[in-house]
Amino acid sequence: MYRLFEIPHGFWIALTIMVCLKPNYSTSNQKLAQRFIGTCIGACIAAALVALVRVPSEMLLLLAVFGFIGFCYYQRNYRVFVMFIVPFSLLLNSMATPGQWEIALLRVGCTLLGCLLSLLAVRFLWPEWERERLPKRLAKAIAANRDYLRRVLAGYEGQESSINGIHKVYKAMSLANADVASAFQSLMDEPKGQRGDAERWDALITYNQQLADCITALSAHIPLMVRERRNLPRLERFARTIDNVLYQIEEALLEGKQAQEVSGLVENLQELQMTLQSLIAERLSWQRAEHMQTQAMSARRQALKDLVPMMLVLDEIAQYTTGMWNTVKIGIQ
Repeated sequence: MYRLFEIPHGFWIALTIMVCLKPNYSTSNQKLAQRFIGTCIGACIAAALVALVRVPSEMLLLLAVFGFIGFCYYQRNYRVFVMFIVPFSLLLNSMATPGQWEIALLRVGCTLLGCLLSLLAVRFLWPEWERERLPKRLAKAIAANRDYLRRVLAGYEGQESSINGIHKVYKAMSLANADVASAFQSLMDEPKGQRGDAERWDALITYNQQLADCITALSAHIPLMVRERRNLPRLERFARTIDNVLYQIEEALLEGKQAQEVSGLVENLQELQMTLQSLIAERLSWQRAEHMQTQAMSARRQALKDLVPMMLVLDEIAQYTTGMWNTVKIGIQ
């Protein structure tokens, strides 16, 4: 295009497209905005300097300053990088032709044209919309939560290897949840007609994050439960049930299964709730029995006081898992 219309320095158009065009709409849009704003500010600075500074030694000093500051911000803030690298390139060009400040306007025009062409390309040339990528990323985050919960509950059973590996699994879970949150933000930056059922994704991601927070709260009770695990004989059954439910949700997201293809989930969730009720009933029975013994009653009361929040967290895990499944089921149907 710039050769056809003989646009001076038209390679800036191609350079803008090459640097800013990304695989998805939101990332490209963000990069283009940063480049255009940075170019406009940098061009204004450059126009003033090119018009005022004519001494080569002063230009060289300015080149060194702008080049140094610009590349310091290259990895940290792309807009600031462009703000300094544009004056750098325009001052470098003015070394041969001092005083031609009009080149700054040409730079802004070429950048604007490159941005417009990039927007057209990312909007119409086989765009990769976030709604197509979100199910896989959300399923990965759910899998990370499932693994995290499995490790925490295994730690309740006193498995030393699981206790030692919880921190590593926690980091993987945090990264996966941060990734899916970033993906949803990118979804909301896309055109409204390309977002799909954004409310459904928002609900699923919120439930998933709440589930992660509950598991983290649950991990705080591991030292107590290692000592008292004999009083929670059904915890393993609870772990298997919730693991199965989360796995079925992953499969529904990844493969788009219909509700009847994941039969048994409702029954599993009902069993999960019954298991929780049984666990709480066992603890209350244990409390009444301990009241018969006056010795060491205060220690037992403290143990029960510590266990009650843990039971509430288990109940919240069941609720959030149920909410996720209902949201998936409604979305598929």
